[in-house]
Amino acid sequence: MASTHCIPDTRIDNLQKVSDIYDWFDPAVDHIVRQHLKVVPGTSRRTWEFAMIFLALHRAGKLHGTARGLALGAGTERLIFAIADQVEHVVVTDLYQTDSRWVGVRTDNPQDLVMAHAPWPVPDGRIRAMRMDMRQIELPDDSFDFAWSTGSFEHIGEDEDFIRHLNEVHRVLKPGGVYAFTTVVSYGSESHRIPNNYYFHPEHFADLLHASNLRPEPVFDCAVREHHFNKPSLETLEDFGCAAADAQLHAVVAWRRGTINVANLAVLRKDDALPKVRPEVRGFAETKARLWREADMLTRRLWTDWQELKPHRSGTGYVTGPQYFGSGTVEVEVDAIDRNGSAIEVEVLVRRPAPPLGRRVMATLQHDPGDAPLTFQARADHLYALRVARKDGGDAGSVRLRLRRARRSGAQLKPVAATATAA
Repeated sequence: MASTHCIPDTRIDNLQKVSDIYDWFDPAVDHIVRQHLKVVPGTSRRTWEFAMIFLALHRAGKLHGTARGLALGAGTERLIFAIADQVEHVVVTDLYQTDSRWVGVRTDNPQDLVMAHAPWPVPDGRIRAMRMDMRQIELPDDSFDFAWSTGSFEHIGEDEDFIRHLNEVHRVLKPGGVYAFTTVVSYGSESHRIPNNYYFHPEHFADLLHASNLRPEPVFDCAVREHHFNKPSLETLEDFGCAAADAQLHAVVAWRRGTINVANLAVLRKDDALPKVRPEVRGFAETKARLWREADMLTRRLWTDWQELKPHRSGTGYVTGPQYFGSGTVEVEVDAIDRNGSAIEVEVLVRRPAPPLGRRVMATLQHDPGDAPLTFQARADHLYALRVARKDGGDAGSVRLRLRRARRSGAQLKPVAATATAA
């Protein structure tokens, strides 16, 4: 069993915070990544979450040879094994089942699945895996010295589900127990209440923590310091045909379809004698203003020249992922191959980044080779996707799509009656 006693002192005073590139250079975080997670340091959001949870539990004195821990929504994550090295026993839970919508936990044998992902040998009996809903923890009261969860909280449901989960954790922790978990903060004007995938406004998140029976740390630090690697960056390059680059490039501050998102850590304690104090959110307004200026600059650079999008098969046609263009005219070039002479129809689908997520057809058109670029008017509070199909319903063959912010007039899309469809 490796010891955590040799972890260097951290320079991070308050661990209840959002991620920041400077955290990766903290001596304690660097040590945990190298010696306990046993990976090469990098800017992976998940590595930051693992290291910060480990550090929070270490600082609280919970990683020792007689401690019992509970992992919630943990799948087969590497942190399970790093923590299991430090304690007597870990119970690992998730929605393990053969038809789970989460591909990584599809199994009828959670124990075998988890242990098959052990990156190094683990003593027999140290880890027990169980199927469990985070809103209903079917374990005895006062059972665990600590609990943790990595990027699962936002998937639980709605506000009542979040509070129910926190109160269940309170119930199963021993007095003085600690819950460290990560989720996602959005630098917008409100929480993005996407069903089973929330992006939290920090004030909303602070309200949820305060509404539970647990006691959070008194400050929630949402400041992101100025640095090149703290600028909003594309979260995924797959839409642009560069999926392989995703394994090498990780956004610290993610620019995702019109939203700015950052990982964050919450640290809560079961101590009913402490007065209930709502966490004070610090550094949000200033950081939000700067990040949005930088995101606007990124958007302008991205669409200044032609950008090819990689569409995905949808029936006999293709559809792109939703994109953010800001405000202005967008040009579209369509190159359809092997369409056997059939006319091509292009639909523009529009939706808001935040719910309601219902989408509608903004416009449709018939396109022939040699036509001037098509154009449509984009709004800064909407996302846009393109659907391409043959008018006769046949297979669309191969399709190339290129878009940019307009430099000249093109053939206008022909408006059609808006039709609501499922997101």
